[in-house]
Parts: sequence; C-alpha cells; structure tokens
Amino acid sequence: MLKKVLSLFLLLSISALLFACGNKKNSASTTTEETTTTTQNGDKIPPAFIGAVDGKLEGVSHLKGEEINILDDVTARDNITSSNVTVTIIDYDGYDNTVPGVYTITIQAEDEAGNKSTVTKEVTVLDTLERTLSAILIGDDFTEYVYNDTNALTYTTSGTAFRMYDYVQVMTKDFFVTEYNEHKAEHTYNALIPFFPNGVIVITDNDFNVKLVRIAAGAILEISADNQVKTEGLTWTNTIDAANGGGNFKGIIETLESVIPDGGYIMFTGNAPDETGRKFLIRNFFYTGYAGGAITAEQFDVNVTELEIELDEDYKEIIAVPDKIPAPVLSVNRHVLSWEAIPNAKEYEIYVDGELKETITATTYALANLELQLTPEGEAGYSITVKAITKDMFQWSTSDLSEPVIYKQIEIQPLTAPVVSVDGTTVTWDLVTGAASYDVYISYAGKNVKLGNTTESTFDLASFAAEYVGYVNVYVKGIGDNEHYDSDNSNAEQVFLGEVESFTVGGQTVDVVRTTAYNYFIRRNTDYALDKTGFANAPFIFLITDIYNIKNANFGANATEAFSTVVVLDSEGKPKLINNILGKQTWKLGEGWITDDTYANNGAQLSNVANILAEADMLLIGKNGSTVTVTFTDQTTKAVKARDFVAYHYVNPWTNYEGTEGWRSFPNFIDPTNVTYEITQK
Repeated sequence: MLKKVLSLFLLLSISALLFACGNKKNSASTTTEETTTTTQNGDKIPPAFIGAVDGKLEGVSHLKGEEINILDDVTARDNITSSNVTVTIIDYDGYDNTVPGVYTITIQAEDEAGNKSTVTKEVTVLDTLERTLSAILIGDDFTEYVYNDTNALTYTTSGTAFRMYDYVQVMTKDFFVTEYNEHKAEHTYNALIPFFPNGVIVITDNDFNVKLVRIAAGAILEISADNQVKTEGLTWTNTIDAANGGGNFKGIIETLESVIPDGGYIMFTGNAPDETGRKFLIRNFFYTGYAGGAITAEQFDVNVTELEIELDEDYKEIIAVPDKIPAPVLSVNRHVLSWEAIPNAKEYEIYVDGELKETITATTYALANLELQLTPEGEAGYSITVKAITKDMFQWSTSDLSEPVIYKQIEIQPLTAPVVSVDGTTVTWDLVTGAASYDVYISYAGKNVKLGNTTESTFDLASFAAEYVGYVNVYVKGIGDNEHYDSDNSNAEQVFLGEVESFTVGGQTVDVVRTTAYNYFIRRNTDYALDKTGFANAPFIFLITDIYNIKNANFGANATEAFSTVVVLDSEGKPKLINNILGKQTWKLGEGWITDDTYANNGAQLSNVANILAEADMLLIGKNGSTVTVTFTDQTTKAVKARDFVAYHYVNPWTNYEGTEGWRSFPNFIDPTNVTYEITQK
C-alpha cells in the first residue's frame, strides 16, 4: 500500500562517486563584463573582487559529499579591461568535499596587464546524519507522519493527545472511527467530541484522491473534491462547546461516511509549537506560500484535484549534523557535583579522568557514590567532566565535555542530628560539631517546607504565622562542613502558628481561625483528630481572608468544599453569596434565596463562587464534620456542629439547635443582609 520514493541519500552517494575522492578542485573560470575598454600601457591597478571585505568573500557551506562550484557568484572587475579578468583558485587548502571541516580557499583575479589580486573564501563541509522516517510526500515536499496511532485521540490535561505532536496523523477511515468512538467519552467538556481547535484535516479515498480539506487557521473553511472553497454555512467552529461540541472534529464521522463511504484515509494535525505538520498541509492543500499565521479564502492557489500524495515508511533523509547543545558548567559543593539543566538534554554522562563512570538524568550527583580512592596528600585530585546527551540527535547534537573541576576525595564523617525544643514560636538546639549551618523545616498535612537556613542555634517562627496558621511540626537538619555529611532530621516538635480567635454573631461565640486560601485548602482533608496539623474535624470555624486567590492559575491547591455551610463576604463582612448545606440552595445578593443549578452538588460547594469574587472578599466556612463549642450570652455552652452554627445565623435559625435542622426548610429562609459578626482576641 505504501509507495516508495528514491531517497536523497542515494542521490548524494551517486554525486560523491562522480566527484573524485581527495582534493576536489574546480576548473578555473573567467568572469567578464559586457563593456568596451581599451588596454592602456602602464596599467598598475589589479582587479577588485566584488563583495570582498578585508580580503574575504562571504563563505559557503554544503553537506558532506555534495558537489558545488566554489567560484559561483565570484566576480572581479578591472579598471581598464574588465572584459578580460581571469578568476582562478590558486590554493584549495586541502579541500575535500567528503571530509567535514572548514577550508580557506584562496582565489586570484588577473587582468590583461598581468596585475593580480587575491581573496579568501571559507568553504564549510558539514558532517551529516542519515535518518529513516515515515514521510508523507507531495512533489519534492515532505514531512513526518505516524500511521494509525492508538493514543492520538486520548484525553490529556493538555488537550487531545495528538495536538502536542508535530507530525501528521494518517489513519484509515475504519481505524479513525473506532478510535473516535472509543475515546469520545473522555471529552465530556466538549460534548463527547475530541477537541481540535486549530489545524487541518484532509480526507482522501483509497487512492489518495482528495475528497475534502477542512482548515482552521484564523479563518475556517473547507475545500471540496472539485476544488471549491466554502467559508459560509459550516456547522463546526474552532471553539469548545460543552453543549453541542466544537472544533474541527465536529460532524466528522458523518462527513467521512458521506465523502468516503467505501473506505479511505483521514489525515490531520494540530498546531504543535513548531507547526511543521500544519504548515506542510496548508502549504500543499491550500496556499503554496504559507509560512504560518492566519489565512483568508482569497489565498487559495492549490489545485487539490491534481495532487499526488505518497506515503513512504522508509524515507531516507540526509541532514547536517545539528548544532551541539551547551556543555554543562560544573561546580562542587561539599562533595556534591551540580550544574544547571541543559535545554534539550535527556541525560548526563559523568567522567572521571576521562573514563565514563555514571549516566544520570538529575543535575546533581553525590561524588561519594563514585567510591573513589582517597586522594593522597599533595596530589591534585580527580578531573571530573560531564557531557549533556541530546534527547533528539536529529535536532540537537550531544554537547562537548564540560570544563573539568578538580575534586579531592577525603574521608567524610557523619554528623550528629540536632535535638530541638520549642518555647512559644522559638525553636532552640545545641550547636553540633562539624555543622556549617542548619536548615529549619516545618511539616503540616503531609507537606514539608524549608523555612530558612541559619548558623545560629535558634530560629523564630513568628514571622511565618500568617502564612501557615495552624499547628505545624518543626524540625532542624544540620548541614555539614566540607568534612561532614548532612545530619538526619532532628526530633519534631509541634507548634501552633497564628492564633485562635473568638467569632461572635447573634450573641453566640465560637472559636475561629483566620487563614489564607492556600493554607486552608492544603490542610482541609487532613484529620485533626489524627494529625493536629489538619483542618478536617478541627474545633473551629474558618475565615479565608484571600479567597480571590483561588482564581489564580498557579494557585497550587484544589479549591473545593463539601457538605458544609459557606458564605462569601465582602471586604466589610457583608454576605454576597451563601451556599446552603443542600445542593442548589443558594442566596445571592440582590436575588435572595434561589434554586441555583450552577451549585448542583453539595460535594462541590464552590462551583458557583469564583465568578462573583472581588479581590478583598472573604469566605466563611462552617465545616462538615467539625464540632465547635458555642458560648451564649449567659455564658452557658453547647457543642454544635460547625456547619449548623454558620447555617443557624446565615440560613435559618431554629430553636436552640434542637430538633430537625433549620437549614432543611428551603425556601423559608431568612434574609441574611443584616447579619454582622465580630472577631476578637481570646
């Protein structure tokens, strides 16, 4: 089925045989000007080379084995007899078109009077690689394709998988339909249609005759089998449509059945970063001058009825060896070798005195793992170098070896772990012999954070209280000097950062924790009863003071709440939105209590919150599972569910929290507009 084409490799091989080995010299050639001049006795001025700068002409380069005429575009003129200037190569510098390198060719111009001048011209012979690829060819143009890819239509967090790859997908009709139906359920956000916003689809019959081309590149359009362009009345767009589906694949199954009922092929590609496949298809099926960007229907200049499409799964391509990726720049600190990550490197080779010792993917390496012999007194040490290995030899070459660092292997001693104690927010420990400094860490809700490094034996956590409100476990790690390893972690001590305050509303008071959104959502699922650094089942209500930050694309936590009572408050503490414990029961400022389908599930209570947030807004949460102690004005107390406490004051009060919960009485709820609260220190 797949047709074969004569490879560039064979053509170059034939050229190399015809062009004899050894020094490849061009015959002398003469450049002339169509002017009439008279030779004058006493001419002492030599010819001048056109385009020469400081005695040099612009250099040229060619692939290894390729034959060129070095004197192409070399022109010299004389002041007297321009029609009789002879240009020849007088020194080839050992030029061999089969040996990569840079050759400095010396070229001479001589006029009728015997005056001579010379210039040099660099000829670079580029080393080459041969690669075999599956190529789709149209005339002399080609690009890479992949055939019947089972992963192409899968859903990923970055979109439909094929859109990340810069080659053309080629599928049989039956294969495409099977894959489409298998994966469409993954694309719920686009009405079960794999989303394909920008790119090209080409549909052909079994003989690769074009039946339809569908393009979205700024404009959206289709080209029919009779070479007609259609821009109006199309049923697809290049946008997501959760209700009806959008993108180039909308209606594609029906389209395939219509234009190729008896089988054929579908070819498509998206707009991956380099857009190689997309440019190829638009260039060959729509506009021959396409180099990227948007298009218009008026640019159509291809006759798709005359295209000859070939697929060659063993296409040979000869390319110049790509430029090398940069070599790492090494440093050694306390027996750890490190360097910055090199773009487009897949791994790194570590050499000791020129011998390969390790291949790693990280950019740090503990030299103790090399198990080198101790460096004798007075000797220089080991020469360590690193090479960055390319992730794609056809795009980038592996780096040169780095500049060496000299490393002396010594006996490294273990370091005793510090022993810490806490007083309030101050952490203290005894200095440890062999420690150059100390790293201070906290852990909470399964997360570890380094707060800082110090050479002292105390560290105050108070300045971190606003960011990490709640219980944290603090521990310290000794950082060894050049003769000591780092220590193990110290013992951990628990500290409460920030403060628990009093929240009073309607004459009733409970404990409240004011916190940032990130801190809350990191801790919200960790059980306080088992780990006091968590907020689940904690004996407080919570006031998130910067809830607007959940709209930040780099927020870093899963902002959700479930089965609680949540109240969005403005900067003055006035309610803007309330989501009751039961789904769809919402109060909105200016609308009152309504049935809100955007809050359809009480397991996703913040689904309708982000779109109404202003920067100074806050979020009050009476958390499901938590129990708080309510103190009444007569100083009596009562244990109450936290979500009931908030619902009692913002949804519907019921008799002293007794009997059936009042928050079940929708729509007979109170107007919370005038509810106010006060937060005071305990």
